Amino acid sequence: MPLASVRFGKQVPIGYSSFRVALKDGRTFVDKSLLILEVIDAAPKVILILSSPIWKFNASVHAQGVVHLEANLSLFENLLVKQMDPALFDAKGPFGIDLASDALDDDENALFRRIKSNDDYVNVANLQFSLKWLTQFLTRHHGEPCVVLVDEYDYPLACAQSALLESDLSADHVPPGEFFRSARGFFGGLFSALLKGNNDNLFKAVLVGVILSKPDFLSGLNNIGVHTLADHEFSDKFGFTEKEVELSLQQHQPRLDQTKVKSLYGGCQTVDGLSLYNPWSIISEAQARLKRAGHKFVVKRQME
Repeated sequence: MPLASVRFGKQVPIGYSSFRVALKDGRTFVDKSLLILEVIDAAPKVILILSSPIWKFNASVHAQGVVHLEANLSLFENLLVKQMDPALFDAKGPFGIDLASDALDDDENALFRRIKSNDDYVNVANLQFSLKWLTQFLTRHHGEPCVVLVDEYDYPLACAQSALLESDLSADHVPPGEFFRSARGFFGGLFSALLKGNNDNLFKAVLVGVILSKPDFLSGLNNIGVHTLADHEFSDKFGFTEKEVELSLQQHQPRLDQTKVKSLYGGCQTVDGLSLYNPWSIISEAQARLKRAGHKFVVKRQME
């Protein structure tokens, strides 16, 4: 049974997409930080996590959490991952490269500045190799391979697909079929350059998306571990478990009928037998009931 931990705050986090800001503002947070250790311990170097759109909220915030592991270690002070592996937080920043690095030659520093500033030198061919170059530069600068996190990696292709399906594009636009093929070719080349034959510069790469199968533009990559709700790995990270919902609602909605919540929102079961709740539905339900309670209070006072 996975550990259930909720960091209680003054309110539920409606409208928050930033892990850092949600914690800073004192919002209630379901602690899924052990995802970090699971990613580190996973056998594949490249991990593709796929979920349907309604569960996507949870995976995105987890990705934000891993990003902030690099940016601000103090945010994890009271979370499960720090309790389970304190040594993970011995790393010292700063992370990244500012404007130049002694580990790079003049041409490489110039290339880095050009890509960062998006000047006229940066064409499509350069952009396709930009992420691979960045991992090379960061690895040389810090002396350690990179962790690469790509949230909504499939969103640009979904937009291109939508353009392909549109029938009212004007004649001034690029033909939708050509646009989609160009986008597919670009992102296929981008991820192929980044993830294939780049092992020396990658510690781990995690891609999170909503397409429920490995997309064909990644078909040339055979080193990816693909994970969905149907797998044991990361299974409790795709939503809120029953215990996490119970702890959260006890704090914010103690009178709420747990059985009713389960019948409404417990719509998914993992291969490990866990019932998962859609995070957005649970948060919205808690917030809606708080608003309804507030409205009833105001009406009652007006009547008095």
